[in-house]
Amino acid sequence: DADGAWSFQQCAVLPPETEPLPVPEWTSGQYQAILDALKSKGYLERLCPDESGVLNVGVPFCGHFHEYITLGNFLVKHRLEMPGVQEFSIFGMELFDDYVRDWALAE
Repeated sequence: DADGAWSFQQCAVLPPETEPLPVPEWTSGQYQAILDALKSKGYLERLCPDESGVLNVGVPFCGHFHEYITLGNFLVKHRLEMPGVQEFSIFGMELFDDYVRDWALAE
């Protein structure tokens, strides 16, 4: 847009997923180690869901956010260790819209 305002430029239909998305190897290493450290230090038991039982997870400056598979699997695997949590909402934020396709696949 000439005045610098944001505008919608494209809509694309994504193909349906027929098999689970592969977990990038680097997210199952370093990122997984960070999640495991949080668990081992007892932070999961301290998390507070909202009044509906939703645990809101913010991921600022997430870029491509390849970690969503590792994060999602971790949350589901350890849900019973989080008192009152019935479901999760993961909110990724980024300054740039370069990663729209990656986010659409993640959803």
